[in-house]
Amino acid sequence: GSPLASPGVDESTLPQPDRAADGIAVVDTATGKVDHVIRAISDPEQVAVDGVRGQLFVAGEDTGQAVIVDLLSGRVLARRDVGGQPEGVAVSPHGPIAAVTSEADGTVALIDTRTHRILARLRVGERPRDAAFTPDGSLLLVTGELDDSLVVVDVAARKVARRLAVVVSSHTGTYLPVHSGAAARLTACTSASLSARL
Repeated sequence: GSPLASPGVDESTLPQPDRAADGIAVVDTATGKVDHVIRAISDPEQVAVDGVRGQLFVAGEDTGQAVIVDLLSGRVLARRDVGGQPEGVAVSPHGPIAAVTSEADGTVALIDTRTHRILARLRVGERPRDAAFTPDGSLLLVTGELDDSLVVVDVAARKVARRLAVVVSSHTGTYLPVHSGAAARLTACTSASLSARL
């Protein structure tokens, strides 16, 4: 429902968004066609699938909520206040935890995927854009757009374990990309150098 605009455009010059048109298309991967559209989520940003429970976790930017939706029916199961301008969303590959960042508050909310209860809200970097769990689910990595940070969260302890300043690397290797939004920069660090710093 939001009008198309490139980065840096003065949003006050754009037409008002049509929130009735907001939705998330569910695509049949076999046919490549839209199966149905999930509505009732205002200004959806990032999404993450909880395949174990058949749920979709959605960042609803202008409501400040994480919206949990049943994937098959499209029914909203829960709405949780997670702070201003939620953006990044991730679901742990191990353990019943989802994470939703709040750009305005500089926090990440950890949510129990079974009960939909917020377990913790942790202070992370400035304007956190993305979140990703490590393959074993023990750590959550959260990027900060305005301070080029990578915050490492110990998921079991529900606390920040490390705050790293991410430096662009020019040598070859396996990279963890960290985008910094409107700054149009791609910051990268090798998995080996990240492991050494943890």
